[in-house]
Amino acid sequence: MKRKQLYLWHRWLSAVCLLPVLMWCLSGLMHPLMGHFFKISPAEMFLKQAPFETDATAVDLQDLPIDKTEIKDLRLVRVDGQPYYQIQTATGQWQYYSWADGSELVDGDQLYAKQLARYFLGDQTAGIVEIERVDEYTAEYKIINRLLPVYRVAFDRADGMEVYVHTGSSRLGTLNDRLRKGFLWVFSMFHNWDFLGENSYAKKVAVLVFSSLVFVTGVLGLVIFFSTKNATTNTSERMKPRRRHRKLAVAVSIVLLMFSFSGAYHSLQKFEPYDLNGQGPAWATIGVGQLEANPMSAIRQAGTAVRQMSLKVLNGKWYYRIVLAQANTSVVYLSVDRLMPLVNGDLAYATQRAFEIAGQDFPLLAEPELITRFYNEYGFINKRLPVVKVAFDTPDHLTCFVEPSSGIPGAIVRDKNRAEILSFIFLHKYNMFNFLGKGVRDGIMSMASLAVVMIAMSGLWILLKKN
Repeated sequence: MKRKQLYLWHRWLSAVCLLPVLMWCLSGLMHPLMGHFFKISPAEMFLKQAPFETDATAVDLQDLPIDKTEIKDLRLVRVDGQPYYQIQTATGQWQYYSWADGSELVDGDQLYAKQLARYFLGDQTAGIVEIERVDEYTAEYKIINRLLPVYRVAFDRADGMEVYVHTGSSRLGTLNDRLRKGFLWVFSMFHNWDFLGENSYAKKVAVLVFSSLVFVTGVLGLVIFFSTKNATTNTSERMKPRRRHRKLAVAVSIVLLMFSFSGAYHSLQKFEPYDLNGQGPAWATIGVGQLEANPMSAIRQAGTAVRQMSLKVLNGKWYYRIVLAQANTSVVYLSVDRLMPLVNGDLAYATQRAFEIAGQDFPLLAEPELITRFYNEYGFINKRLPVVKVAFDTPDHLTCFVEPSSGIPGAIVRDKNRAEILSFIFLHKYNMFNFLGKGVRDGIMSMASLAVVMIAMSGLWILLKKN
């Protein structure tokens, strides 16, 4: 390609990509701003529920006024300090029954959601103006929050605070005030291009195409620089902006290429559905009469105070999954008929779920491993911990990270995903600077974004002056 043609392609591709580059780089600064200057810190990250003691008493499940045919799950919660059975019916709804007299708590799920919202927010006085069940991700409750369904609890406060809570696990989804919702809107519109439709095919194509064009533009700029660096330099005053642009661009080109390549690569994976909640267990049901051993008997059998309980199906057999109130949060599995213990229940259950997710009985590459912290392959974006890593001996090294408490995978990773994950966290999120601290890393990333903006604006100046 002749030098004149190189200049022409570079100039017009730069013009086409100018607005997308400005939108991506300036909106990309939202992350550091939200993370450091406008961060909302909950009063509590996790529910610290008072344990249920071995000498506690409660109404027998058989005496509760519930549908005796079938239920999906059983948990233990405290509402206003009083213990309740939290029972998931065959329809998926949660109902609450008092330990004291077996009476049902009317609108119990909403009352519990309000209690959780106040707890995580640390506000027991502000009025609640609205509570709404959210069954799918929205512009203000993104897929990154993972938990569904949740309740959105809106408070009567000057900051317009809204708290999203998941009653089925007693966990916090996220907190949004007016400022954060504004930032989310800006980021969604200008970085993710949700103005084209949040999950539309057109958006995915547009992001991929323009990211790729930005990458090509950067490559052309480097080709022009190195193919003309030995050429006679025009020192006229009119050429000063162009010389300035050349020097700045070659210094920052690696940043532009990193952002655009990783952005394009990341956009490719958006074409494949990644609904992890949809990979959750196919809930079986069990008749209350089949719970031959009462939950209170299971608590006493555990031999120590209990923090939580739920039902799990493993190889067609039902178990109480009991989280002990100990510093190391030990978990035991007891059969619902004779309270027989199951050794390494979480590993066994998570491994079974991994095989269900894989869809075939692949051989295992290694023994299942309990993961209690985030790392490169299973990063913070996946949210769920602890998980069990189950690696299969397949050509693409399929690995499932399954959360035992829910049976939902925190991530499903193959070789192609690993390459994209590493590309995004290092080339887009600058995780190679994590050793310097999050603040320094975000500062470097922000300066890199601003440097790209400077390149774009200097190029625009040259284009306008030429015309």
